Amino acid sequence: MRRILNRYNRQVNGYFLCDRGRFGYEFVNSDKRIRKPVVRSEIKGPSYTITVGEALSQARKILSESRGVIGIGSPRASLESNFMLRTLVGPDHFFAGISENERRLVSSIMEILTKGPARSPSLHDTEQADAVFILGEDLTNSAPMLALAMRQAVRVKPMAVVRERKIPEWDDSAVRHVMHNEKGPLSSRRLLPVGSTK
Repeated sequence: MRRILNRYNRQVNGYFLCDRGRFGYEFVNSDKRIRKPVVRSEIKGPSYTITVGEALSQARKILSESRGVIGIGSPRASLESNFMLRTLVGPDHFFAGISENERRLVSSIMEILTKGPARSPSLHDTEQADAVFILGEDLTNSAPMLALAMRQAVRVKPMAVVRERKIPEWDDSAVRHVMHNEKGPLSSRRLLPVGSTK
């Protein structure tokens, strides 16, 4: 594997692919990577390779015979990893890695954000806004995707030329060529404590 590029997805991340996703692929080519299932009959016994089918069969047997197997997920793990673990052990044996009280709070927050009176704009909405007011926050450190959306917001006004010429917005190279590095207005202000003279 030599390179990873993401597909454009307006609803999720636009053009963005994190550094870990773009440059963290080298483990795929590592000669230390385990490429075949390896098992041991005893903890310190010799290991031997088996087929993928045999490995899955053995895993199913172990899980079906053991009543004490649980899966402990993590809020730091990916949604896909947590979902696969939950699927493997079953919903009744899966723990999300956060307390029940915290899970209820997160669910309440999500319900308020999706159904409540205060609208929560998406990153795409933020990129398209005429004005965004940020008070007392360092987005680069606390919300890097939102910081990226703010940097993308300066492209909104010059994109009118791109739309006039019917160039697809996902075609980054053509868009940059037509825009000639023009940017829309961006104003940043740091609030100072009351009484400060700086």
